[in-house]
Amino acid sequence: MKRTLLLTVAAVITVSLPATGGPIMLTFEEPGVPDIIGDFYAPFGVYFDPVWRLTSASGTWPSHSGRFTVSTISGASAGVITFEGPVSSVSGWFTTSSPNRPALYLEAYTGPAGTGMFIALDWIDLRNEGVMVPMEVCSAANDIMSVVLRDSGNGFTLDDLCVQPVPEPTTMSILLAGIACAGLRQCRIGVKGYRG
Repeated sequence: MKRTLLLTVAAVITVSLPATGGPIMLTFEEPGVPDIIGDFYAPFGVYFDPVWRLTSASGTWPSHSGRFTVSTISGASAGVITFEGPVSSVSGWFTTSSPNRPALYLEAYTGPAGTGMFIALDWIDLRNEGVMVPMEVCSAANDIMSVVLRDSGNGFTLDDLCVQPVPEPTTMSILLAGIACAGLRQCRIGVKGYRG
């Protein structure tokens, strides 16, 4: 009886794992990444606005890992990344191209393309050109739908973007329903088996 309960719970958890997912890590080293990133990462639910481009790492634009980073097209004051569903955190490694205007801001919003309510901010003050530093924005309400990266007037790069998706409500419902059914089944077996 306990074995049936354990197998049922294990099956429900196993079925629900792919849908809950773990962090999504974009290294920009994946085969076939185009010059303009756009919707290349759409299968992961991540969309870059048209100002983002693939950049080879260099002294001014170093990478955190690998040979490539992404940067904004010259003249762009901000780069937006939108998510298909809500996420709880967004992090990555960033740098600016000039020590003269070193402030870099990562802002999180509840709506797509930097719209909706502003919910979180991380910023860095870089005084050394070409230094990669980590930045992260989080939301306890799990409602980040887009992030905007902007600096004080220069270009910037991003590498190793990590996004933590929020588990789908249906996945959690299925998991809880499975556990409830297993518990109910165990109770019924316990009542029928009772000889008093």
